[in-house]
Amino acid sequence: MKTICFILLLNLILILEINLFGHTIYVPDNYSSIQDAIESSNNGDTIIIKEGTYLENINLSGKSIVIGSLFLLTNDTNYINTTIIDGNNNESVITIINDEDE
Repeated sequence: MKTICFILLLNLILILEINLFGHTIYVPDNYSSIQDAIESSNNGDTIIIKEGTYLENINLSGKSIVIGSLFLLTNDTNYINTTIIDGNNNESVITIINDEDE
C-alpha cells in the first residue's frame, strides 16, 4: 500500500515540476535501473520509468530532476498502477536528504 501511495504522490508532484529544457532518460531502455539513471542524469532532466516492478531503493543524490511513469507523457492512469518501485521493505523506497528543493 505504501508503494502505491508513494507512486501516486510522486506522479502528482512531478507533473507540476516538469522541466522542458533537460534531457529525457528512459528506464529500462537507456539504463537498467532507476538509480543508474539518476546517477547519470543532470539537473533539469526527466527520468521516465516504463511499466514494471523495480526492486530498488533510490536516492535523488541532491539532483533537481523529474522522475515518473509513462503517465507523465500519456495521461493514461493505467501506468500509475503498473509502474512500481518496490523497496523490498528495506528502509525508505526513495531518499531525499541531499539538499534537494521542496
